[in-house]
Amino acid sequence: MSASIPVPTENEAYVFLLHGHLQRFIARLRAISPERWEWQPAATARCPRVLAVHAWQWLVCDRQHITEPDATRHPRVPEPPADQQALCDLLQEEAEWWRGLLESMTAEEFLQPRWRWRWRGPVNLRWLVCHMTGNVIYKHGERATLYFSLGLDAEDPYVPPLPNPAYDQLTNMRSHPLMRAVVDRDIESLRAILAQGVQIDIRDKQGMTALHYAANIGDAATMEALLDAGAEVDARYGKGYTALMDAADSGKTEAVRVLLAHGANPNAQDQEGNTALTWASMLEHTEVEALLRDACGKE
Repeated sequence: MSASIPVPTENEAYVFLLHGHLQRFIARLRAISPERWEWQPAATARCPRVLAVHAWQWLVCDRQHITEPDATRHPRVPEPPADQQALCDLLQEEAEWWRGLLESMTAEEFLQPRWRWRWRGPVNLRWLVCHMTGNVIYKHGERATLYFSLGLDAEDPYVPPLPNPAYDQLTNMRSHPLMRAVVDRDIESLRAILAQGVQIDIRDKQGMTALHYAANIGDAATMEALLDAGAEVDARYGKGYTALMDAADSGKTEAVRVLLAHGANPNAQDQEGNTALTWASMLEHTEVEALLRDACGKE
């Protein structure tokens, strides 16, 4: 029988969407060179600074509505600092406050009423969370257009990420019983397949092995079974990505532990020079970052 698949809670979904987009948004704002901080591709477009200010001030504003129901008691939202990195630091502080809120809110708290200023009518805390989630995703999308205009996202001609290639990958992946068992979290079928002596490092059309999929999912039991059966721990695909990089990028702490215990190389680099630690650090996966720093011998 297949193992039950965990269903994300509402809280986890909001953390993934709001906090996850904020982390990437902040990391990419930090990477923009200071001379481009005020750059606009057109007079009607937003510059990076304006995107950062817009996201930060509304995070502050909606936080005030959540913590103080009476808007007449709110202070004015502070003016942003002129320094790029200081503004990104404030965005990071807001990101952590919102993550703490989202992880702890109860179903009853989501329904608590609020008035967004007296003339706007009543809302509830869920509305405020959804408002900020949409706003952050929108700002992150606008940042992406700036990155493309600045040539920071890639050097090759742009290829739109359309859905059909993903469907093709899904079809191809599920044609391999070993990979299908991994993605379905069907540990009994996986063990039966491994007992038949299958080619354990078989790859799909993307170059991914069963271990890569298991690392993305973060299923420690599946990874242990594959590695004990001889799966190559540092197999690469795409731009040189390893299972350890996948687990680090996804913030899968137990998956990282398993890979390191089986000899995964924490210093392996992809084609752009990124290591698993790079991904964990950029995305603020603090537990994974600490594990990898220790594995790399870094303070």
